[in-house]
Amino acid sequence: RPPRSTLFPYTTLFRSQLQNAEEVYKYAMDNSPLFDTIFYYMQHFKTEPEDQYKKWYDETRVLASMCFKQFCKVADVKEKLKVCKYIEEIHLSFEDEVEDVRINVYLGLLYYSQSRYGIDALLENHVLEQIIKKLTEEKSLIVINLILMLINEILNAYTAPQIALKEEILLNLKLYINCQDLNVLENTILNYGSIAICEEGKKQCVEEGTIIKNFIQKLKQFNSDDKNDQNQVNRILVGCTRFLMNVSILNRGKEEIFENEGIEIMFNLLNSRGKNDEQLVLNIIQCIGNVAEEHRARKLLRTGNYLDIIRQYNQSENELIKEQAKITEEII
Repeated sequence: RPPRSTLFPYTTLFRSQLQNAEEVYKYAMDNSPLFDTIFYYMQHFKTEPEDQYKKWYDETRVLASMCFKQFCKVADVKEKLKVCKYIEEIHLSFEDEVEDVRINVYLGLLYYSQSRYGIDALLENHVLEQIIKKLTEEKSLIVINLILMLINEILNAYTAPQIALKEEILLNLKLYINCQDLNVLENTILNYGSIAICEEGKKQCVEEGTIIKNFIQKLKQFNSDDKNDQNQVNRILVGCTRFLMNVSILNRGKEEIFENEGIEIMFNLLNSRGKNDEQLVLNIIQCIGNVAEEHRARKLLRTGNYLDIIRQYNQSENELIKEQAKITEEII
């Protein structure tokens, strides 16, 4: 730990090297002790609130965390971060009182997770368990949103959903299922959809008892939303239908969707937004096909013009939509 009188040149050094990820990495590789120095500053360089140097120490941690973020953008650095046990100790920075430090660290981990190697390293070092817990402790919605994005990236790994379920991720996600911040809401919805891909995830989502009803209400709410950014509104609707499509594979999921008027609401979505989003159309038609296996739902779908609407998509230029429309028609 350097004397405080030498701190200021270090902050100047960091700031001058943060313009380009490759340049930061090359500089650090040519000066290998700099790696340890940066991570020491990022995780341990703290003072008491009354310390006259506190703001400079805080700034140094912010700059060090910016270096970490830049390192994580470089493919070659991922293995070094793991070998040097920086990923093993990264959880220490989750507790930093300065929001910008936490933001930089989570952004860095998002870059780090953009490869199978990165995700495996995060799982190996129990980062998933740690950040799921942080959903109940973190106060900043900006940081919460980054945590949700990172969790969703890690959930791409085969074993990750099972790990997340053991850590009560469904209970923690529920804290944000009605969040007014649309970024947080969108990423909460995406996490539910990712969890519901695996069989145990589907089962726990359905058995929770309120999630399906909540998602159907969101379809109705955001279908009539004309105040917020429509691109984001569409992403939220796609995320909701992806989740419902997954849980509708289970019998109880089919029943809950039918009993909460999910079929009627999804056809309203097709009529109002189907022309603008092919993924939304595909999700809805597949979900309707799943729900149609429930006898009451199939009876309903044979009334009115439901079947005629499905048949319209038999002529879709999108091959996936065309194929799914024919499958759904056959089920009905």
